This record gives sequence, C-alpha cells and structure tokens, in this order.
Amino acid sequence: MGNGLSGAAVFRNVHGLNHLFRADVFNARVGGTRAVIKSVRDSMYPNLLSHDKPKKLRQGSLWFAASVLTPHLKLDYDHPATTHRRWIKWLIWLQKAQPTEHNYIIDAINAIIDEKETVARKPAIHFTWTESSTFSVNISSPDASGLRIITVTSIRGDMSEIDKLVREDEEGGDDEDDEPQTPPSRSGSGKPRPSRRKAA
Repeated sequence: MGNGLSGAAVFRNVHGLNHLFRADVFNARVGGTRAVIKSVRDSMYPNLLSHDKPKKLRQGSLWFAASVLTPHLKLDYDHPATTHRRWIKWLIWLQKAQPTEHNYIIDAINAIIDEKETVARKPAIHFTWTESSTFSVNISSPDASGLRIITVTSIRGDMSEIDKLVREDEEGGDDEDDEPQTPPSRSGSGKPRPSRRKAA
C-alpha cells in the first residue's frame, strides 16, 4: 500500500469511528487501521496516539490523530459531531477539559494495536454516545472476541460551551514540527500538503 500516509487515504471511505475500529477494518493486514497507524508512526509521527511524552502532547492527542488519519471521515452516524471541524473541536476540548478520559481512550486504542490477532480473537472497539449534564467515559474489559466497548456520555446540548473552552493552542515551542498533514488522495502525487485549517 506504500507509506503510511498513502495508506491512510483508504480512510476516505470510512463511515464513523465504529467502522474504523471494527474488527475486519482494524485488523486488515493491508490498509487496516492498525497497519496504517503503525506505518505513520514509523514514517512521520513516532508519538502518534501517545500521552506519555510531555513535549509531544499535541502529536500524541486524539485530535491530532483525527487530523492526520481521518480528514475525510464521514460523520453521518455514530458520532457526536456533524462536521469534521466540530469533531476536531470536540477532541481538542476533550484533551483540555477531560485529560484523564482523553488518555483512557488513547490507552484503549493502544491496547488493541498491541494485541495480537488470532483466529478466535480479533481486537476491536465499539463506541456508543449518549448525552447528559455531566461527562464520563467508561471502557469495558475485552470480551472473548477481543471487543472493547467505550461509552462516552457527552454534555447535553449544542457545543457552545465547548466552543468557549477551545482556543488556539498556546503551548508554543513544544511541537513546532508537528502540524498535521493531510494524506494525499489516491489519485494524487507528491508529498502531502500541510493542512492550514484551524480547529477553533
């Protein structure tokens, strides 16, 4: 499939997170979610989806991974946001306002990346979204097939309060070279062009 970013172009056809992390898509040996994440780590962003590097918190965040891996993700169902821009905003808010839960989700993703696939056990994640006046994240232990359920209870209502909390990242100097790059289209050529979209 080529390098990681070329492989990530297959995510153009992914419908929501549950498609991206379901067993057949996640564990596919060519162009699968696990394979692409590992390739992108090897080729460009070694700290992708990692929260244990204080100087690389941006590169390790969920919103950075979403910007790099899923710029064309279709948000037509199973999602807390209706546009990719608002999805990125939500993930930035999650990192800033709910860092513990943000990191729990990263840990769950890394657990299935590291787990070896077998005939009987195919690591996967299924997300469910609900709304309430308080925020919470619950992650189940894997079942016999390797499936983990992540239940996210988001704040009820529109994103106006979240929008107020999300600002331009002011942690200058940490990740100067970590601006997310959009994967090239499969019909395009050359190096990926840096994305200049701002999250807020």
